[in-house]
Order: sequence, then C-alpha cells, then structure tokens
Amino acid sequence: MAGPFEYSHPDDDIAGTTGWTLTGATADPDYGVEKLGNGDPSDPFKCDATTMRLVRDFGAPVTVKGVLIVQHNLSAGLGGVKLQMHTADSWATPDVSHTLTVPAYHADTFQGNIFYDLRPTNPSKQYLSVAVTSANAVAVAFGAIIILAEIRALSRNLIASKSPEEPEDHPIIENQSEGGGVETIYSHEIRHRWLRGAVLEGAAMADTLREWNRAAGGRWKPFVILPHQHIDEPWYVRFEKSPLTRTYVGGSFTSAFLLAFQECGRGRIPEPSAV
Repeated sequence: MAGPFEYSHPDDDIAGTTGWTLTGATADPDYGVEKLGNGDPSDPFKCDATTMRLVRDFGAPVTVKGVLIVQHNLSAGLGGVKLQMHTADSWATPDVSHTLTVPAYHADTFQGNIFYDLRPTNPSKQYLSVAVTSANAVAVAFGAIIILAEIRALSRNLIASKSPEEPEDHPIIENQSEGGGVETIYSHEIRHRWLRGAVLEGAAMADTLREWNRAAGGRWKPFVILPHQHIDEPWYVRFEKSPLTRTYVGGSFTSAFLLAFQECGRGRIPEPSAV
C-alpha cells in the first residue's frame, strides 16, 4: 500500500459549469465548456482544434489541492499539457505552472486518468488554466475536469478487514435468433469498474464515513477517490449502493464498514480518439 485511502466529498469539486472560457479553439455547439463540471464524463466537452486553453475564473482567490482530468483523448506521452494558476487571465508568466503527464492507454485502448497533486504548495489564485500547447493527434475532448478544494483521508487502509475487489465488466447486448438459436452480440464499447473493500474503524471515524455518504446523497453525487492500491490511479466514482453498511466487531464499538464504489469516469472511448 502506498498510503491511506484518500477521497473527496462531491462539494469539494469546485470546477462548476460556469466561469469557464475557451481560447485558441471553438467549442462544438453541442459539447460546450459547461460540460466540464456537470458530473457526467460521458457528456463531454469537445473543441475543433488540437491545441487550446481552458480557463476557470473563480471570481476570487481559492486554494486548489488537486486537479483530475477524466475521459480525455490526449495522446499518451503528449508534451505541452499545462496546469497553471495566476492572479489574472494572463498566461505568459503564470505564478503556478506544472506539466501534466499523459499516461499510457490501457491494453483495451481506454485512457488513464490525469491527476496532479497540488498539496505540496496549496496555491491560492483566482484563475486556473488547463492548456494543450503541443498538437494532439485529434481535436481535444475532455469528459470532466475536477478541481478539488479539499482532499480527505481515512485513518486506515481499505484492506484493514478484508481484501479489496476490483472487478471489471464490458456490457453487451446478446440475442438469439428464433429457431436456430444463432447468437448475435453487440458491444456497448464501455468499460465498468468497481472497487470494493472494507475499513475497520472506531466510533469517531464512523461519523466521518457517514458524513461522506450523506454529502454524496448516498449513490447520487460522484466524487474522487485515491485508493493507493496496486494501481495508483485516482478514480471518479459514486457509491455503488446508497446504504452505508456498518458491522460491529465482537460486540464492541469497533466497526467494519463495507465501502463499494462504481466508476463513472470511464464510459465509451472518447470520439475522436487518439488511439
């Protein structure tokens, strides 16, 4: 394990659907910048250019602790992908500038999420920018940009009481013809991932987990998890089920909480795709 299980509340995401501007490109009329913070990566932002800049104006300085990009179509290893923050909408010499690493695509051509942890410096600025300054293989598209004002942590690892599960599924439609029973199969071309496990916690942590579940409205609102499992990749998820199951251990106030998450940041492969 790389460290404790980290997570966010849905309201820790301050990306929003307003306050965004696009320069260097024109947004698709059906997939504008308001799509970036709508909580649905399958309903993406798309533009008509291979380079562009997105700017989020918060209206006042805010502290940002992490940024996650999901359902992107950036080429693996693409240089010139910048996360920047500044006191004004001016990007020649921003106060904060980091180059983002675009990870390799998975073997099934689904892309890896892009995450940058800003907690070492906790910058507080009014403007945040994500820019693609080197030409992508195709016109740029992002399913969501999540901007985290807070990142929280459990005091125990997810595997404290049982080993976690990480099942995957590629849903299909399957039919059989009448009489002969010839099968026809149609792929949805999406990939579903879940992460299931448990944590062993005392009474104080029980309140923390309940607050998290209530903040998400049970299964309603999505949020970010940083599981620090064998694949250290942040996920954009929602609770798999609304109830938060608590099991008392040995008749004491120590409890095992079952935590199960369904990823909502990995639907159909983005179109156009760099792969």
